[in-house]
Amino acid sequence: MRYVLGGLTSATLVGVGSILIYGPGAAARIPWVEPLFWSFMAGGAALSLVQETLRCKLCALRERLSGGQARCAQEACLAS
Repeated sequence: MRYVLGGLTSATLVGVGSILIYGPGAAARIPWVEPLFWSFMAGGAALSLVQETLRCKLCALRERLSGGQARCAQEACLAS
C-alpha cells in the first residue's frame, strides 16, 4: 500500500507542479506531463504487486526449508 500511495502522491505533485509552472491545460500542451503522471501511478501499483508476490514466495520457501507444515498462516498469500 505504501508504494501505491507513494505513486499517487508523486503523480499528484507532477500534476500540480505542471499546472503551477506551465498553466492550466499543461497535460494537453506539454507531451511528457501526462505519460509521467500515469507512469508514477502504474509504477506504484506494480511495485506493490511485486512486493506482495515476493513476500509470499519467500515465506513459502522459508516454511519449506524449515520443515514447517503451515504455510504462512498469519499472512495472506496470493499464491497459496
